[in-house]
Amino acid sequence: MTPLVKDYENIPLTGPHSMFYSKPNNTLYFTDSGILGGTSIEVPKGSVFSIDFEFSILKPLAFKCLAYPTGIAVTGDDKIYVSETCANRIVRFVKNSGGIYHCSVFH
Repeated sequence: MTPLVKDYENIPLTGPHSMFYSKPNNTLYFTDSGILGGTSIEVPKGSVFSIDFEFSILKPLAFKCLAYPTGIAVTGDDKIYVSETCANRIVRFVKNSGGIYHCSVFH
């Protein structure tokens, strides 16, 4: 097997946890949280990425700023929900008209 992606801008990924493939968008969304304890409330180093297969682009939605992101879900209207386990909350990513995702605490 060949890894699809190993780093972002020459910074190695921490370690994938969860992923979601959106067939209508031809995009893979995934959390990068590494081992439990490697990212925490005190040292939030987790990330969320998307890979657009049409254009072969890896894009960070949140980069090295989340406390152990785990589960991920994508809705039909392109909202992304991620469980930030160590912070005991759900964060939501909403894409604006320019294609940029904005993050907020959902719960």
